[in-house]
Amino acid sequence: MTYKLAQCDSGKPYRRLVSADCLKPYVDRTELDKRLRLLAQSQVAKPEQNRKKDRGNKTDDAATTDIPKDYELATKVLKERVRAGQKKYLVQFVTGSRAWCDQITDPLLQSWRVTQQRRRARKRKS
Repeated sequence: MTYKLAQCDSGKPYRRLVSADCLKPYVDRTELDKRLRLLAQSQVAKPEQNRKKDRGNKTDDAATTDIPKDYELATKVLKERVRAGQKKYLVQFVTGSRAWCDQITDPLLQSWRVTQQRRRARKRKS
């Protein structure tokens, strides 16, 4: 088996695959759990100002305290487009609603880039 590794800070994937024989077992899960919680909390997006107020209301979780004022919790990016030279992302929020956003956090953008790479790789295979 081989694995595709990514840098923890930037999420940028390494060019080469790594064999399972070269990897060291991850025994201490406390550090891994902290990273996963931070990643989940930082996946937020800022919806456009002209979208409807009733869609995508904030939830009252403990994780929402770290979210900047105009941002809402998001699960993933669905599409990307460029309008008038500005990138916009179709984002699915925790509430299930979808909206075009012009600002998203880095972890959400990184997960979108990984999804794009996987799609492109599947297209190349077929």
